[in-house]
Amino acid sequence: MKKILLISALSFALSNSAFANTEQAIAAYNAGDIAQATALLSHGDKNDYKTNLYLTKIALVNGELDDAEQHIKDAVKASPERGELHFEYAKVMAAQAEASSIFSKMGYAKKVLKGFTKAAKYSPENIKYRRSLMSFHLMAPGLAGGDKEEALNQALAIQSLDPLSGVTALMQVYTQTENTEKMAEIEQVALSTYSNEPEVHYQRGMIFLQQEDFQAAREHLSKATSLVANTERQLNAKHMAMYQLGRSSVLSKSHFDEGVAALTYYIDEVEVSGSMPDKSWAKFRLANLAEFQGNKTKAKTIYNEILQETSDSKLKKKAKKKVRKLS
Repeated sequence: MKKILLISALSFALSNSAFANTEQAIAAYNAGDIAQATALLSHGDKNDYKTNLYLTKIALVNGELDDAEQHIKDAVKASPERGELHFEYAKVMAAQAEASSIFSKMGYAKKVLKGFTKAAKYSPENIKYRRSLMSFHLMAPGLAGGDKEEALNQALAIQSLDPLSGVTALMQVYTQTENTEKMAEIEQVALSTYSNEPEVHYQRGMIFLQQEDFQAAREHLSKATSLVANTERQLNAKHMAMYQLGRSSVLSKSHFDEGVAALTYYIDEVEVSGSMPDKSWAKFRLANLAEFQGNKTKAKTIYNEILQETSDSKLKKKAKKKVRKLS
């Protein structure tokens, strides 16, 4: 009996220890300490979905896509009806598709669709998951599972959950499907009902940016940054617009002063959260602008700073290429 009690006590202690390691690892990851998070997760419970989820996130940051794929599959196996895990699965498959040969892309694309579909199924009130599923259906060809009608269904579902998000989702759908009549109607709603919402102007700016209408994009993004923000959601939209305003200067190779001011503000003043771009990416855009302006020394200095501070393998690769070019 004593032996059984001892084994039970040890098992309980080890379980609690693994749980503590995972929770500490999550805190370290959220604080940007990838090395500490990795070390703690090595002692976490390998059958726990959280452990595998954060091992997935770290593998993605490090560009270790096959490891990320295995970890997220383990996470889904541990908790198969959790929308968050299927969403992360879709992200991993999207990264695999981007890195794969043309012969493998279609297979990965279908896995992306599977992930987004299940994420929306198991977390039907999560607007981010529905929006990702909508965007997939808008952008992917029919052979990969893209379906414009399903994109509209998702936009309407989003509208039922949150009218403001629904307006911007419908703007995306009607733009991509070239439904000019419906687009005019939803723009009228957006600009009459939500004219003071940074999110509307940010999303409109993003649509124009994708169409490479840089002047219209700048007008809407600038409008978004100029509006008063009384809520965290409004502030996040303003900050996203600030980053994209800087990015638009890079893409258009124009309005450099405006782009530099926007990116500098984003780097120095903004508290990055959620799905907002990491400040290292803002620095990369800032270095791009310095390069365009002929200040190669400043650009190279910033690229080297990025190499020292980022864990993002994709960004590191881009920064290294730039440093070699400027050396």
